[in-house]
Order: sequence, then C-alpha cells, then structure tokens
Amino acid sequence: MRKVLLSVFGLLINMVCVSSNIIYDSIFWDPQNHLFRKKSQSCSTGYMTLKVRLQSKVFFICPNTATVLQKTLTAPQSATMYENLWIAYDRSVFDQCNTSLSNTSKLLFSCNDPTALKYFPVVFAEFTADLQSLKFKGGKKYYFIGTSDGTQTHLTDLSGGHCNDTKNGIFMKIEVYVCKKSNLTYTDEDCPEEDVGVLKCRDNPTPTTSLPTTVLPTTTTSSSPSFMSSAIPPTRITTQAPFTQAAYTSTASTVEVSSLSEQNSVTESTNTTSTELASNCQPQSALQRVRIVSGVVRAPMVL
Repeated sequence: MRKVLLSVFGLLINMVCVSSNIIYDSIFWDPQNHLFRKKSQSCSTGYMTLKVRLQSKVFFICPNTATVLQKTLTAPQSATMYENLWIAYDRSVFDQCNTSLSNTSKLLFSCNDPTALKYFPVVFAEFTADLQSLKFKGGKKYYFIGTSDGTQTHLTDLSGGHCNDTKNGIFMKIEVYVCKKSNLTYTDEDCPEEDVGVLKCRDNPTPTTSLPTTVLPTTTTSSSPSFMSSAIPPTRITTQAPFTQAAYTSTASTVEVSSLSEQNSVTESTNTTSTELASNCQPQSALQRVRIVSGVVRAPMVL
C-alpha cells in the first residue's frame, strides 16, 4: 500500500512538473554531427557540455537515412548508422569510454533501424512515477556516451566506439550539469541564463570583454631644473638694466645690447651699419643681455 501511495504521489508531482517542461534543442546522436567532430571545432578534448534545468527535456535522435546534416554527393550509408546511448554516473566511465567500469551505467537506447525515425526523450526530473525511470538532482553531473562504431555487429559494445574515435576525430560524449533549483533568493552561479540549454565545447567559456591597459609615462621630478641639460634649451630672457628699442633685426642666436648710457652713444652715429653695431656690443658689466635660441631675434620694445 505504501509503494502504491508513493507511486501515485510521484505521478502527481511528475504530471505537474512535466506540464511546464522546457524543451531544449534536440541532439542528433550521429557521428556526422559536426558537434562531435574535433576537427570542426576548437575543443581540444572533443567532448561537449550541456547545462539544463530540473524538469527540462532533451530529445536524442537516432541517425537515419532521411536526415542529412550536410551536403553530400553520395547517398547515406545505413550500414554505419547503428548507434547506442548510455548514461553514466561515474566520471571514469566517461573519461575512458568504458561502461563496464561501473555497475551503475545504464543503456538507454539502441538505434537499430536506420530506415525509421527513432528518438529517446530524457526528462531531467527529480521525481517520477516510475521507480525505474531516470532521476536527477540539481548540482550534479551526468554523462552520456555512445560506444558503438556505427555497425550493427558492434551495437552492443560496452566500450570504445565513437565515444573516443581518435582516428576519425569523433567524440560522441556529453557532460550534462543539472542546475540547482533557483528561487527569488537563490540562483545557481554555475548556470548563467545564456549558457543553459546550449550544447557547447568544454574549452570554450563565455567570452568576456576586457579593456586594454593604458600605461601612462612616468615623470621624474628633481630639485634642479631638468631643462638645463636638454639638447635644445628653452627660451631664456634675463634683464639687468632698462634699454631702448634697438634699430636692427638679426638671425643670430645671441644678441647683446648695451645699457641705456652706451646705447645713446651708439645711436648718435647715423652712418654706423648694423654689422658695426653688432661688433661694438661687447660684454660689459653694465650690459643688458637678451638670449633667444633657435628663433628670429627681433628688436625688443622699451621696458
């Protein structure tokens, strides 16, 4: 009686939960599927990962002659379309593609008729009415593998096959993570919404955008002015005495102008050329100096 009540209770829960199932994209369980081919993806390991919500559903579709995944010049070969689907709870079974390593491994389905459209639905339910049905818990990983090499004689093989066909670069194996239950106060950090229900390579994390690092130049400050030792010193003007406007223009880098008393004596000689004026301007103690580097020297204004 107790078992009956539990079965009825589980049935009611399953009916309520299944009615609101999320159905993810179907998985074509065929070695011709590019998702299982290492050469057509950047997966170094070859196998795929999938994150699902509790009570969600995924259909595994057997290879068949009516479903062609890519353009081909030859007709589909039904003799190589015999595949199987196992579920494993032990990681070693998944890594070594050997279901005999654990007695918990279970054969879910055999694709034994390539001329028919056959599929197997997997409902990631936590509770079911059938005690023999698959049950899943949030926060755990489950492993799906195929150990057949595609031929009918190897349909019942327990290891190898397309699970780890390194010769042809085929890896028919999927690691499934069932997300923990989420509510208003808790969300499984391992299940971002954009990753759930997406079959993807394990080695391809969600891309992140990072800004380039800008290195600013370092400025060193010293007690003495650094421009004094520069190859091209800045403009420097030093005034020691007032002076009147000079009546000449020169491109020399250094011009020395006499003080006011000496300048008056220079201007009295009207026939003195600019060259003579420049030669008469020799450094004296009372001179007023103006130094301009790498520029045109123009007559300064009276200060």
